[in-house]
Amino acid sequence: MNSRGKVWIIPDEAQIIQLLFERDVQRGEDHVKKFQEFSDLYQLGFHFKSDEYQEAPFRIAELGHMTVKSEDLSGIIVFYLPAVITDRELEWFYQNEMMLERYSIIAAYTLRVENDKYNWEERIYGVDKIKREINRKYFQEKQSLKNK
Repeated sequence: MNSRGKVWIIPDEAQIIQLLFERDVQRGEDHVKKFQEFSDLYQLGFHFKSDEYQEAPFRIAELGHMTVKSEDLSGIIVFYLPAVITDRELEWFYQNEMMLERYSIIAAYTLRVENDKYNWEERIYGVDKIKREINRKYFQEKQSLKNK
């Protein structure tokens, strides 16, 4: 097995029609290379450096795309949750929930936007807590749309 991990980007369907961007990260490769590939594919204008392994998924998630990366050798998977969770992003999470069981550390960063400022909150650990946060963001948006 030459795969080091994976990158999944579940695009906000209001911006990008493609259902899923999924790439294997080979040994000797950086996850950043896959984030750059996504940026180039959709002309997002990012020019990530190889040491921006934390910065790159944050920037993509700030655009509204749920971003996930795994480090399979370490048993780690990390979610970068945008401010709003869309139908497609919610569906992807539930369809892939069983796959998460093979990881020993499951974490998420969650984005809050206040006064047009991006605030990345502390990590959330565990499938149940991440699921609660995804549902909260999803239903919060549905409620705000209903109230308009």
